[in-house]
Amino acid sequence: MANVDKDADLAVLLRIGNSWSRDVSDDGLYLARGYWRVAAEKATRVTRAVAVADGIVRGVFDVHAWHPAPPRGDEGRIAFDGTPATESAEWVGTDVSSIFSPGSQNPVRYVLAADLDRILTSRRSRHVGDDDLAAAVRVEEPTTAEQVTPIVEAFESDVVWHMARGAPERFHSNLLGFLMSTYPDATAPLRRLFTPASSGGELTVWREWRHIDVVAEGRGGSDRFVIEIKIYSIPDAGQLEALASAPLPWSAGHGALGAPDTTYWLLTLMEPPFVLAAPWRPVRFDDVALALDAITLDVLGSDPELFDRYRAFVRRLVGLRDAIDPRNQLDGPFWVTTALGDSVPGSWLGPLQRMRFTGLGHAIDLEHGGHVALKIDLTRGTGLVTHLRPLASNINRSVGWQVQGDQLRLVALVQDSGFLGRGIEHKARRASIVENEYLNWFDFHAAQETLGDLLIPREWAAGQWNHYYPNFVYRYRKIKPGTTTRQLATALARITSRTDTWALAH
Repeated sequence: MANVDKDADLAVLLRIGNSWSRDVSDDGLYLARGYWRVAAEKATRVTRAVAVADGIVRGVFDVHAWHPAPPRGDEGRIAFDGTPATESAEWVGTDVSSIFSPGSQNPVRYVLAADLDRILTSRRSRHVGDDDLAAAVRVEEPTTAEQVTPIVEAFESDVVWHMARGAPERFHSNLLGFLMSTYPDATAPLRRLFTPASSGGELTVWREWRHIDVVAEGRGGSDRFVIEIKIYSIPDAGQLEALASAPLPWSAGHGALGAPDTTYWLLTLMEPPFVLAAPWRPVRFDDVALALDAITLDVLGSDPELFDRYRAFVRRLVGLRDAIDPRNQLDGPFWVTTALGDSVPGSWLGPLQRMRFTGLGHAIDLEHGGHVALKIDLTRGTGLVTHLRPLASNINRSVGWQVQGDQLRLVALVQDSGFLGRGIEHKARRASIVENEYLNWFDFHAAQETLGDLLIPREWAAGQWNHYYPNFVYRYRKIKPGTTTRQLATALARITSRTDTWALAH
């Protein structure tokens, strides 16, 4: 997308989604317009707002002023005051879907107001059709920095954030446990996330029980549930299996399928990049935010201010995740340091990278056309995503790919029992196996087809390998900083297809 002129008047296209229906009036459409992540600097230049649903223009408004979202926790969102434009009726029904790039989740687009007026004139004379619209206007998505920066600034000025930052999972488990046990009836909307059929009443809560964040039981053995909380990280299947097996106050020796008459919940900020196995069920902080919004402050005794600050904190967390999600700007640079520059403190880069890489995983799923088994982590201060597939002929060996920082790696995992782990001899043996048996796996052609000169050339001598503890053997090529999320996800989806095909054949 070409950048719009820095000083020219702008129009903003807003996808209003479920806010539109065929019988909605102009006034109703205006009232349903909502709050948007529009940068304050850009907002001062916006003269028109165009409401879009299902790719079709539903209304056009002259913008008179912008004002921030009133609730705590919605920093960075603003709404406009305006009136229906006189030529709105001539625009309604226009297909502008081509302005929104395929797959992008961001509902906002900036275009030059002059382009919009010119296109209207051209369409009247039928010089520009729907298919030509994207090429006829200069379009810009909100940048990652302009979406993330206001939220980070709000966190930095919030005492609750500074209380939580040392141990975020424990902070949430302590506060959620306190609210549900101290105010069991008032916090019924929250409790029903974990026990939908709950009739309320007394709730006993254990926090940090056998490494489980929250364990709870209602009066008489009712409403038994377990919550494991993850904010910036995602647990692996082995960790969840071990937690499901852990003894509970009312059950011991129940195994990996969990205790009877007990529900197990994985509460995450980000959607896990794998399918949860029984007994675990997913619940997201989005759901917690909605439940907290349904709780009335005046029934919380002496704690309404604490509760309201926490509610804003959760809403802000969800907003940050959405803002940093690379699917919000598929055609912008993927790397956090490139996308954000120096707009956020360095202490934020680790958590933001973890969330960024999780979003990349879902973008890969979209490009691949199905779920891809990924492991996402943070190592040495940089994001890491891995896809491995066991070989058909030897389940102790796998091939796959990794992205760590700016490195794209093709990897082989050799876990034969005779030479596992550290040691020069073991390392040499693993390298020899890869050199002699799997050398043709280390071909970057599938990535090169998509990335082209964004993939920096590198030559490898015979017998030259990199190693990653405990049993990885790999070669890599670096990816240039300007690579977009769409380009990277497309390349990794192609390598995934090659991985799966190659592993089945070997």
